[in-house]
Amino acid sequence: MKNSRLIFQCGKLREWAHSSVRVPRVLSDGFTTEGFYFYEMEYIKAKNAAQLLKDIMYPNKVDTVVWDGFEDRITQYLSSGGYSFSNFEQRNIALLVDLKFTSLLSANQHIFIALGQQDLYTKLSSLSSLSSIYKINYTPLEDTNSATPSKGHGDMSLGNILVLEDGLCFVDLDRHYLDVYPYLADSLKLTFDLESSHSLLIESETSSLTHSVVSASRTSNLIRKIESCIHIDPLLLNRCLLVEALRVLPYKYMTNLDCSHTLAYIINKASVNH
Repeated sequence: MKNSRLIFQCGKLREWAHSSVRVPRVLSDGFTTEGFYFYEMEYIKAKNAAQLLKDIMYPNKVDTVVWDGFEDRITQYLSSGGYSFSNFEQRNIALLVDLKFTSLLSANQHIFIALGQQDLYTKLSSLSSLSSIYKINYTPLEDTNSATPSKGHGDMSLGNILVLEDGLCFVDLDRHYLDVYPYLADSLKLTFDLESSHSLLIESETSSLTHSVVSASRTSNLIRKIESCIHIDPLLLNRCLLVEALRVLPYKYMTNLDCSHTLAYIINKASVNH
């Protein structure tokens, strides 16, 4: 089906419209004469979290009033007191991460070669699998696939969170590979985005922010708040973040954005995994 992703996103927006979480309203949708799906949604005039953080760190027109309280708002969205994963759930997550890690690494091999990072690719390929560590086979996937579909955002990055005076509005909802664990999926995506400054690099169109963003006190505090809510094996959590880095590498490469910080992030995560 043409534009199946857009159809999914529009459906998710309509589902969220009946929840306590604010999203833009879908005004209309349909198909063009060529058979392409489209939808029209409400326009909300606001800066996203990446734009606000960039302005605070490199002040031109700084609006710290709107940003104040963002940490509490986002952690309230992500958790109502933390979430502990059972051994069974962690085994399933490890399996899904292994499958995603293997597929992403294989698909991105040409990027590592083009960037002169063949040694890094070899090192990543040699990482012992989580499946062997957790002593699992591939049967738990059936149980995982039968879980309730995600109610999470799916692409929880700073660029997809509009910061309003009276709260947050979430845009560009999507599907995450850990969709059956929405709290974990959204936490991972946002933690990686804060650690790697991915959204800020896109927003600023420069690499000058790469080493300074992570040291911002507000950002560091938010990372600690998010991680304190995730009760999961640190090795598993770290491998999940490595997968998040591999997921964005092709976009950085194809659009000629600076890959150095993402590669450094991958090297760091690979070292911790060894």
